[in-house]
Amino acid sequence: MQETLIWTYTQKEGEPEAFEAHKAFLGCWLYSESKDLRLLIFKQKCVEFRIEGEGVKITFAKRDDADCSHSPEVEELDLEGKLVLFHHNWKSIPGSELIPRQVIVLDYSSSDQPDYAKMLAAVRNAQSKPELVEIARYWRDFYRANFRKEPLLRLKHQALNLFAPLNFALQQIRHLWQEKEYSQMQKLIEALQEEWKGSPPSSRSPSSEICRLWHLLAGRALNWKQIELAAPRDMYLPKDRAGKELCLHGWIKNNFSERALQKLAPWKELLQLAGLQPTKTGFTVNRASGIVALATSLENRVNSQQAEGWEDFFPPAGNEHDSPGAPVKPPPDFFAWYSALNAAFDQLLEGKPHEPQRTGHQL
Repeated sequence: MQETLIWTYTQKEGEPEAFEAHKAFLGCWLYSESKDLRLLIFKQKCVEFRIEGEGVKITFAKRDDADCSHSPEVEELDLEGKLVLFHHNWKSIPGSELIPRQVIVLDYSSSDQPDYAKMLAAVRNAQSKPELVEIARYWRDFYRANFRKEPLLRLKHQALNLFAPLNFALQQIRHLWQEKEYSQMQKLIEALQEEWKGSPPSSRSPSSEICRLWHLLAGRALNWKQIELAAPRDMYLPKDRAGKELCLHGWIKNNFSERALQKLAPWKELLQLAGLQPTKTGFTVNRASGIVALATSLENRVNSQQAEGWEDFFPPAGNEHDSPGAPVKPPPDFFAWYSALNAAFDQLLEGKPHEPQRTGHQL
């Protein structure tokens, strides 16, 4: 199925110079060699969005202004189907608030250095129509990846921040335990016991933080009634353009097909590390998972207020989870689990757009 890409540019920020070499082709359709992508490049001041009938259209101004001239085959387009809008500050376009939620809108800016300069240089140096289309494809993919990455990065930071205090506390306990500073260790354990009392949103116990992690990953798709828990009320997730909060599952569903999602290794690793299991209707909790069992053991140990037995939580370094290429499994110690959680998020964030193809067809 053919995708349509509308790429608009502004008169400022030096962009007209980049597109000047292709002025004869602005405002008309350019096609990739395989015909899977058609491109329209147009000056942004000449477009707007309007409601017509029951739908919304992007329209191209018919003015005497030479900058707004376009081919007769380009009239107006419905905002539906495989359409991507690639704009310079899209909210400045008249009628931008009418754009339906399902339409992909990518926004670029002169502040996106050094990538912004690279994009303009690529446009300026294009040698053929198909090459210009492939350059547009490349930067569409680049900004689509960044659009996807920003909320994922925020969710990663939230997830790691949930367990950062526990990570620090366990490092302190390990140090005091190794140094046999049992009186200091006892004070720290008593402080943790106080912090871990109750349930979310007041408690910061490992089990409460895992509950927050489940909400961050699965949101409402987790069957909270089945696990006899309520979704945490103190978690705020990144919002989409419509102002709707989306969990990680919601964000990545917007960027992968359901079939691809089922095979997405970093996502599967995150679910495994968090103790979540997919079901036909969403997710449930694997109570036997490593992190759930570890949280229970830690809380029992803290509540006992004993300084003995902590060696079980600090296995020697160099276990199988530290070896390069080892499969990611819920590890037996917190530090390995925390590292694996970070690594799984990083793997999910990775991914580079393909390089534009060079073609021999001259303009």
